[in-house]
Amino acid sequence: MNNKLLTGLRTTKIEISVYFFVWITAIIYSIYKFSLSCADYSFLGVDERNGTEKWLVTKISQILFTSFYLTISGGSVLFTLLLLQPVIFYVTHCINAKTIFKWICSLISLGLIILYKKDYTATVQEAAGVNDYQIYLFTLSLSWMNLKCTSFYLEEKTGNILDFFSYCLYFPTIFMGPFILHEDFKVKYSHYTPTKMRVWCFIKNVLITLFWFLFEGVMLHFVYVNAAAFHPLEFLQNLESWAFYGFGYAMGQHFHIKYVVIYGLSTSLSSFENVMVPHLPRCIGRIHLYSDMWKYFDAGLYKFLVK
Repeated sequence: MNNKLLTGLRTTKIEISVYFFVWITAIIYSIYKFSLSCADYSFLGVDERNGTEKWLVTKISQILFTSFYLTISGGSVLFTLLLLQPVIFYVTHCINAKTIFKWICSLISLGLIILYKKDYTATVQEAAGVNDYQIYLFTLSLSWMNLKCTSFYLEEKTGNILDFFSYCLYFPTIFMGPFILHEDFKVKYSHYTPTKMRVWCFIKNVLITLFWFLFEGVMLHFVYVNAAAFHPLEFLQNLESWAFYGFGYAMGQHFHIKYVVIYGLSTSLSSFENVMVPHLPRCIGRIHLYSDMWKYFDAGLYKFLVK
């Protein structure tokens, strides 16, 4: 009986190894075929021990620094519009602290963001006198701000204004994310990690992020998945099957690595400041159920939705 069980286990391991080898080989071959197809198209060549005074100064400094940066980079008009959302949440909380009013405020703010993106982006851009990239960053920060305001006042019943604005205007996540729940953010004020350990983790995380940034740059030099995605359908229709499979897989991996780099930069800074950050997006090649996609790809947003 034991011999049969051991034989079955060996067979299972061998079978899994064969599947893994075939899978990796097929992926490499399909991406190789796609890169060959791209070569024919010229368009693709392109600390708590120090007392509460320390945290008071830290919060104020953080708010002032982010406010100064947003005013300089986007102008006073965009900064004022960005501040409207947390101000409305704070006033609503002062008038009535019931949860239903927080959700009403959140949904109204979300509706206004959608309306702005649909009809008033050009008007705001013209009034603020900014370029397309600046208005893009402003739109991103509006969406992150909505999540932060909602998270704070759903968790805190008597949160003060300083805690609120230091969370909303936390610089590392103001543009790039990922979303960090307020309960994870405030850990930085109650948990102490030795500076030496934090510096080592910060250097390690930055080096990992830099590796993936360079890796993606090299890959895009040979596999033009980003450029091909914006090309007319004739290009994709002319691809053979293996090249088409490679394009689909490479497009997903490009999406994954992009967010590993974006989230990696901000979480490196946040974890250095003792903030409890969500894990980085899991490789989509390891996700086999779509229900697991957001659970492991954007863990912060998933945790907020579950709560």
